[in-house]
Amino acid sequence: MKLDLPRERQFEAGVWYSTPASTWYPTHYHEEFELKLVLWGRASYQMDSTRIELGPGSLLWLAPGQEHTLLGISDQLSMWVASFRLDTVREAEKSSIRVLDQAGTWGACGLPAARVLELSALLAELVHCEDPQLVNPRSGRLLAQALNAWQEHRFGASLCILPLGLQPYPLHPAVMRARSLLRALDADLSLDSLSRRCGLDGPRLSRLFKRQMGLSIVQFRNHFRVQQFIAGFGRGGERNMLQAALDSGFGSYPQFHRAFHQVTGYAPSEHLRRVRAGIVVPTYQGLEAHIED
Repeated sequence: MKLDLPRERQFEAGVWYSTPASTWYPTHYHEEFELKLVLWGRASYQMDSTRIELGPGSLLWLAPGQEHTLLGISDQLSMWVASFRLDTVREAEKSSIRVLDQAGTWGACGLPAARVLELSALLAELVHCEDPQLVNPRSGRLLAQALNAWQEHRFGASLCILPLGLQPYPLHPAVMRARSLLRALDADLSLDSLSRRCGLDGPRLSRLFKRQMGLSIVQFRNHFRVQQFIAGFGRGGERNMLQAALDSGFGSYPQFHRAFHQVTGYAPSEHLRRVRAGIVVPTYQGLEAHIED
C-alpha cells in the first residue's frame, strides 16, 4: 500500500509525532524519503526480510518505495516521523554528504544525546507550522543535518541492528510523571495542577517537558485527545463527529479541527475518507508483539 503526504498541503515535508495511541497503518511504502527518530521507548519494524529493533536515540531512514511493517512497540514509545519530497532531498544533498546511495533502501544508526535533542527541536519547529515559506526552508536544513548525523554515527558500512540498551539521556522524574498524567485521557489538569503533582514549577516543567518529549504539554495532550477521537469515532457509522470530539476532551469543534489537522496533517473529513478506503485502521495499536521497555 502506498501512503503519501497530503496533497492539499504545499509543503516539501510532513512531520508527525507517534506514540502507542497513534493509529495503525498496514504494510506500506512512500514516494517520499522518510525518517524516524525515536526519543523514548522501542519499536520493531520488518524491512524486506530483516527485522530491525529501534530504541531511544535510533534514527531510521527509509528510501522511496521501501515497504515496511510495524511489528511491535513498547508502552513508552515517543517517536518523530518525517517525510520529505524528493526535490527537498536533492536540494539538501547539495550542502551535505551524499549518503542516499550508501544507505540503499534503508539505513539506521544510534545518535548521541546532543544530536537527538538537536534534531528533535528542529522537528518540533516544523510540526505545527502552517506557513510554507517557513516550513520548506527549515525542512531542507533539517534534512541536511539529519543526513550528516546519519553519516557520522552509522555503524558499519551499511545496515545495522541497534542495541536495545541504548539511551541517550535520562528522563527527568517530573517529566515521567507529567507524561503519565497527560496520557490519562480522562484527565484535564491545568498547568498549575500538573506542576504541583509533578513537583516542579510550571515554567520549568514546561521547558523540561518540551526539551525531553519533543512536544509542549498542550501539544502532547492534544495528540492523545486526537487519537482518542480516532479510536472512538471509528468508521463513522451513526456517531456524530462533534459529540465524539467533545467526548475526547475538546471544548469546541474549531478547537478540535485545528488540533486534528496539526496532529494528522489533514482535516477530519479526509481522515474519514482514508478510514473507509482502508488506508487507516481507526483503533489503538493493539499489536500482538509487545516490546518491553
